[in-house]
Amino acid sequence: MSDFDIKQLEKYVKLLTDNYKLKIDDLSNYPSVNNSYHTINSMIQDSFRKNNIVDIILRQYRPSQIVPETVGSFLFGCFQQTYGDIPSECSPLCAYSISNNNSTTLERCNSQIHIQYLDYSYEMNNVRFIKLGRSESNQGYIFVNLNFMGFTHEEKEYFRENGLIKVQVLVTKDSKHHTIFKMRDLNDIPIIEHTKMGQEYLISDNINSESEFEYINSINSDDNSYVYIILAIIIVSIVVMSYNK
Repeated sequence: MSDFDIKQLEKYVKLLTDNYKLKIDDLSNYPSVNNSYHTINSMIQDSFRKNNIVDIILRQYRPSQIVPETVGSFLFGCFQQTYGDIPSECSPLCAYSISNNNSTTLERCNSQIHIQYLDYSYEMNNVRFIKLGRSESNQGYIFVNLNFMGFTHEEKEYFRENGLIKVQVLVTKDSKHHTIFKMRDLNDIPIIEHTKMGQEYLISDNINSESEFEYINSINSDDNSYVYIILAIIIVSIVVMSYNK
């Protein structure tokens, strides 16, 4: 862009806002959006231009639902008042996003951050998580998708190899992070097992009582009611299995 063209800049930001749901990793399939993203990402390195970009972003209609690693989180992830059940510096919504300061927010988090980025079936034995930031803490936040059903043996080992001893499991809904399992020993998180008939069930090394589970009653969305039913089934199943041990 020759010189500073505020009108063209507004067009770039508007195009990104209109495509806020797109994953950053998928932008190569959308050339115009990809060009806008890389242009804005390059321009924020200049403090004067960055201030203008932030002003334009704050004038846009903000989506009510943004998720990590998307265009929406790039634009709006660092401009929230609250982030739910975790401190703002540990939110993946603000990881490597445009902000009003020059620091990378996630690097100030004292805990490891792992987010689910795949929806592969359990039979594929793939680890569906990636680590954000460079923290080596033995405590971590694990962010899962709303359709999450449980961890695999391989994923539990992945967390262990990253040095995690205690973890908290959360989902992101309405741009806030909601706790599914409070901070607990890694051995206490449920994992998926399969019977010879292919049926799935959950087991845990050490589940003590139903009171340890955190229901996400604060999330109100009719279109995702099936998620809460699934979570309720998971919780009841684990409690029953623990009681029968």
